Amino acid sequence: MQLKKILAAGAMGAMMALSTVGFATTLADFPVPFVEDGEFNSVIVVGATAATSDVVGAIDLGAGLASVGKATPAGEATTTVTGGKEEEVGIKEDLYTIFGTVDDSDVDGLLDTDIDFNDEAIDVKEEVTFTTDLKIVSTEQDDDFGDKIALITNDGAIKYRYIFDDTVKIADIGTGTDQDELKITFLGKDLTITNVTNGTPDTITLELATEYMLGVDESVETDGKTVTVNGIGSDAVSVTVKGTTEETAVIDKSETKKVNGVKIKVDSIFYVDEKADRAAILKIGDEVSKKFSDGDSLEPFGEPSKEADALWIWDFSTDGTKLEYIGIEYNQKSNDPDDDPAPVYIGESLKLPNDYFEIKLDKATVTDYQDYKISFDTKDLDDPDDDTHDVDDATVLIFEGEKDDAFKVGSEEVAAVYLYMKKGALNESALWYVDSDGRTQYSAAKNLSAAQADLFKFSYDDTEFTVDWTNTTSVITLDITDETEETGDIVLNVSTTTVQHFGATAEDADTDDIKYGATDISNKDKNYRTEYGIVIDEPENNMDRDEVLLEIPGDVVKVNVILSGTGTTTTETEGDTIQVAQYIEASVAKLDTEVNSEDKAGNLILIGGPSVNTLVKELLSAEWNTTDTYTAWLDHFSSGEAMIKLVEDAFGDGSLALIVAGTDAADTVEACHVLQNYGNYATEFADKEEVKVTTEADTVNVV
Repeated sequence: MQLKKILAAGAMGAMMALSTVGFATTLADFPVPFVEDGEFNSVIVVGATAATSDVVGAIDLGAGLASVGKATPAGEATTTVTGGKEEEVGIKEDLYTIFGTVDDSDVDGLLDTDIDFNDEAIDVKEEVTFTTDLKIVSTEQDDDFGDKIALITNDGAIKYRYIFDDTVKIADIGTGTDQDELKITFLGKDLTITNVTNGTPDTITLELATEYMLGVDESVETDGKTVTVNGIGSDAVSVTVKGTTEETAVIDKSETKKVNGVKIKVDSIFYVDEKADRAAILKIGDEVSKKFSDGDSLEPFGEPSKEADALWIWDFSTDGTKLEYIGIEYNQKSNDPDDDPAPVYIGESLKLPNDYFEIKLDKATVTDYQDYKISFDTKDLDDPDDDTHDVDDATVLIFEGEKDDAFKVGSEEVAAVYLYMKKGALNESALWYVDSDGRTQYSAAKNLSAAQADLFKFSYDDTEFTVDWTNTTSVITLDITDETEETGDIVLNVSTTTVQHFGATAEDADTDDIKYGATDISNKDKNYRTEYGIVIDEPENNMDRDEVLLEIPGDVVKVNVILSGTGTTTTETEGDTIQVAQYIEASVAKLDTEVNSEDKAGNLILIGGPSVNTLVKELLSAEWNTTDTYTAWLDHFSSGEAMIKLVEDAFGDGSLALIVAGTDAADTVEACHVLQNYGNYATEFADKEEVKVTTEADTVNVV
């Protein structure tokens, strides 16, 4: 049948009996909310007395909705950094080793320029440095991290320095004769240094006020008050400060006064005969100047006055007669999850004051993991090719993954491995495996009468490591260190008495049941992440079931760390997605006689007219104000016509019903087919809660 789309002009007349004002959902939203993010979120209801055709229409519509996919990532998101520096940093690696000293050649925004001082050009530059205390960690640092990856730091681990490459004599800094104020842009903020002393500790004095050049009768707003210049003399300035009260004062050149609560310093005066051309430079602020010692809190950038509470403190250096650098350093310890401030986790940043420089843990380099399980069970070991090795009711240690090629025995990719350990005769143990065809096979190539250093391999993407077997003690070693960047192996101890469980006691986490390197993790109750990035799920809880659950990444897990400055741009590009149909486990269809109050509180798709679907009759009776819905239907619809109609709050607040009903069963089926092909009717559904479907001469129209 040909499907022809016709968009009706104007309203639908009597068919639109319900007001459309306030509708939150329209047919243009379909299949939402009945299917959302690939999840079926509704019940399809067919009348118990309906014709078979209604059921066919419901099946077609249900099949269409079941195929609505969930947006699933099919490609990695990418981050493009311009004017910054990024590196992959592994667990237990520090930023000092990876990045070294960072300057303008690495990060845009850091300065390498010259400034004017005492009529000379002085070369200056900015650098950011780290210590080995700034590093990426996980569970080995503190059990409370679980499997989270974090950046920890310590006091002094981050340093920012404004370095003077040319000589700046301390004696030349000041406001006296033959001296000059040292003006720099520090962390992106203009600072004026009026004094530096060499001592224990070194000190600097900063002008903290804001500088304004004002003429007569000109004003400036500061902290909710208005400062107005009334007059300018050759040696003094008259000002008025107006807030809730008003005060006027005369301030001599180079003098500082507090006027109506505002500190004002007359820095300089430009005096000429013409009053309108006179000007004065005023420095206005809570504190006009303040002395800071090396190690003091970085108060001018918003840090608290108490050094112990400050994130950042001053750090400057002189060599006796010269100023070498002015800087800051980090002043807190963030080594475990309970510290305040807390460590920095993936997706978070650590920033210098004024957001001048940022250290961001952008993302983990690996997000794909395969789940593996190691557990005990009883199996009948039957080799289809050779029955001489068969064992009935054998207790085996099973290694299994999610994929058919989770392991390698020799060069063969296999789905699972069975380690049969013979009680009382470990040297007669044997290795079995499940091949890619699902057949259980005896491995003649692996002789377990002696220790094996390469029994089989875990294999997932770029991650491979061997499993070693010690026949005298039944110690099983996941030998990660041989073929990866890992520094510790995972060691499992199987009971030599029963060879049916880990450790001395069945279903109980005993000491040394499972170790990572030399560390016993048998009683760790949180996930444990290794240096390579392997996650051992809740060792204690799983050892209580004599199981080991592993999440093995496709490669070594590192963190993409981005260093950025004020000139850095970072662009995020989402990875490609594909629509993946989701498996639906729950029942999605019911008869009208089976629908309960819980169903009515949700989303319902009602198939069939009021003569065959009691829920449709209930809704249309209320809308048309009649119990004779059959007659009322014929007042609105003729043969060959159907309705698709949304009803909000259909059976109570928040419920939503979608009526799909025709004058006869064939009309209902055509309306179901329209919804099944909803993507073809975006224009017809736009901004509508109801449409009419008509069938005429094998042509379906939607109006």
